Amino acid sequence: MFNIDDKEFKQMIKNLKSSAKNAVPKAIRSTLDRMGYLGQKVYKDNVKNNFIVRNKAANIVLKSIRYEKCPNTLNISDMVTMVGQKETTYGKTTDQLRKQEFGEYIHSTGSHIMKPTKAARGGSYRKTVQKGNLLSDIRAYKIEDLVKHPARNEFKQFRQAIGYAKHNPGKPFYLITDKSYLGIRGIARIDGSKEPYSAEFLYSIKGKSQKLKNVSSLTPVGQAVGTQAGTIFRHEAERRINKELAKKR
Repeated sequence: MFNIDDKEFKQMIKNLKSSAKNAVPKAIRSTLDRMGYLGQKVYKDNVKNNFIVRNKAANIVLKSIRYEKCPNTLNISDMVTMVGQKETTYGKTTDQLRKQEFGEYIHSTGSHIMKPTKAARGGSYRKTVQKGNLLSDIRAYKIEDLVKHPARNEFKQFRQAIGYAKHNPGKPFYLITDKSYLGIRGIARIDGSKEPYSAEFLYSIKGKSQKLKNVSSLTPVGQAVGTQAGTIFRHEAERRINKELAKKR
């Protein structure tokens, strides 16, 4: 939305043309660049508001949000500035926001998507997975790896694992379940010395693919920045005129 009336706009264009031959395209170019810069900021703010962003200072998703300035041209029809997420950042694929924007599917490189729980993150989803709870640090067992005669159903198998832990206090282990009496398929840390809270799930196990809920962070940027277009152009036009007049002194 270009919130500047036609009469004022025509007068500013006239003033720009009077100050220098190329003042109009330069003012438009700097206007678009400024809108791109502000768009990047709005995009980052939207992401912070819409998602849990961990370790903000070094977060690769935030660092992957960029804007590209207009090409160095005086041809107005070739001027464009872009805001978005880079496809790769620091050599890593960064397409998370696009997938979330449109509610696309995510796919595991393995057999399942492993989602860390609050417990794995030290009690808060705002924290990263703690050292020692990383999948690379865990060796998970099935019930048949622990007992000679595993029960036939998931409920009894889980209780067997608790019993095994109580008979081996001080030797916590990780159990991978198909289902538990809690209805969770995942990896649980079981410690017989922590009765009555002997088990806590560190990961839930999902299918190989999962559809994301669409959460728009980029789409609202155009409207948010577009409403400022007139003010930005007015500022850039005045700045260009003053710059061109200063050259003639």
